Amino acid sequence: MKRLILIRHATSEDRKEGVPDISRTLVKEGIKEAVNAAKSLKGRVSGCSPSVVFISSPADRALETANLFARKLHYPKDKILLKESVYSEPSSKLFLTMIKKVEDSYDTAVVFGHNPSISEWASLFVKEFKIDLPKSGIVALEFSHNSWKEIEKQTGLLAYFNYSKESPKKTKEFQKGLSLKLVRHITEWLKGINPEASKRVSKSLEKHTDKIIKSFLKSLNRKTIEKSTDK
Repeated sequence: MKRLILIRHATSEDRKEGVPDISRTLVKEGIKEAVNAAKSLKGRVSGCSPSVVFISSPADRALETANLFARKLHYPKDKILLKESVYSEPSSKLFLTMIKKVEDSYDTAVVFGHNPSISEWASLFVKEFKIDLPKSGIVALEFSHNSWKEIEKQTGLLAYFNYSKESPKKTKEFQKGLSLKLVRHITEWLKGINPEASKRVSKSLEKHTDKIIKSFLKSLNRKTIEKSTDK
């Protein structure tokens, strides 16, 4: 099994005239944001494990975020791999090519990048994952493959996600979107059994599917990504 963890950089300086975009650094709020996000992965990812690799955009704000996660998760900062393509050529096609080139000795790849590409990469592997990651947002995906070379589009499973406390609206939007899809699927299935009866239960369905989705998402966040980090 392979695991891909996508992390958007924390809050950084606004664009300034005369300051290259790649040189924008984290603000105090962003540092705190990244530290709190990193804490959510403690016990799930061990940076001490030789099966974990950190990959970062070379942009200062992304690398600073990676360094803060490395410190909290005990990952050697000098082993963070910088990939120019994560910053300058962030298309889904090129990202998939990059991921296929990850060494198979690594079971977990943690990638620090930027929006909108970081969110697009999540939906590249999980079809129903349609949400813009907020800053310091985390999405972890699992693949049943034993080699990164075998990974293709839409072959991932959503294993864990974490949004900053400052983004409750985005979390609710994601939950509502999944709930509506579930209602639609169940309604279509019931219509095939009895069209009239399916109409009568539609309102009840919405209430119950909301609860089911909330329970489903909570179960993801309780799941341990790294079942065994020491080999």
